[in-house]
Amino acid sequence: MKRKRKDVGNEMKIGFVIVCVLVIAIGGIMSCSTVPAGHKGVLTTFGKVHGDVEPEGLVIKAPWTRVHDVSIQQVTVTSKTGCYSSDQQQLEVSYAVLYRIPETKVVSIFREYPGDPFAVLIKPRIEECLKQVMSTMRAEDSITKRGHVKDETLLKLNAVLGDLITINDLSITNIDLSSELEKAIERKQVAEQQALAMNYELQRAKKAAEIKIVDATAEAEAITIRGEALNKSPSVVMLNAIEKWNGIAPATLVVGSDTGISLIPNGHAADK
Repeated sequence: MKRKRKDVGNEMKIGFVIVCVLVIAIGGIMSCSTVPAGHKGVLTTFGKVHGDVEPEGLVIKAPWTRVHDVSIQQVTVTSKTGCYSSDQQQLEVSYAVLYRIPETKVVSIFREYPGDPFAVLIKPRIEECLKQVMSTMRAEDSITKRGHVKDETLLKLNAVLGDLITINDLSITNIDLSSELEKAIERKQVAEQQALAMNYELQRAKKAAEIKIVDATAEAEAITIRGEALNKSPSVVMLNAIEKWNGIAPATLVVGSDTGISLIPNGHAADK
């Protein structure tokens, strides 16, 4: 009987040791955690957020403390939103934003903006800034000035977010117009191209006319100069006739009497 009591006592001791070992093991496991690469760890105790952040790697903590992983890597998110232009045209703007959470703002973001930072913090502000910018532009201009839309939106977004979020880039990937507006813009562009073609032809015709006027003026001036030269030197007429003569005596050649030379039908030249 005594041996049985002793055995029971031993078994209880063994059981107690086993329980202690298990408690210690479980406590040890619960006291260790890891923060993955590119993340920071935020500690909470019964919902209360600690002020410090833990670096990536192994974290030793109290068993009742939790470690929440917050990414500080760059994230790229695409989305789209509806806007109205200054001429009251409905547009759909697609965009891509590249952002990251600064290390110094990990605790603030976790405490004040729970959930996905893009959904709860960035997206509403991007869309508000986009709507403000698009409301100052005509729908047609927003298509050709997409770079301006990006720059102005990014400027406003950085002013709103401050140092909470680092926006590395914002791209306007597409601006969709209504089918009616697209057709209207296409018709306008066709008309503008036709007008440019007509203007080109008009300028070409005008230039050709100017060239003709210049040529005619030059020819008239040449005739005038030539006439004045003939009046000053009548012998030039005879010189021109001799230069153009084909070797056959003409039937009649009348020249001024002051040249001193005449051609007769038999081909002999005689002095007056």
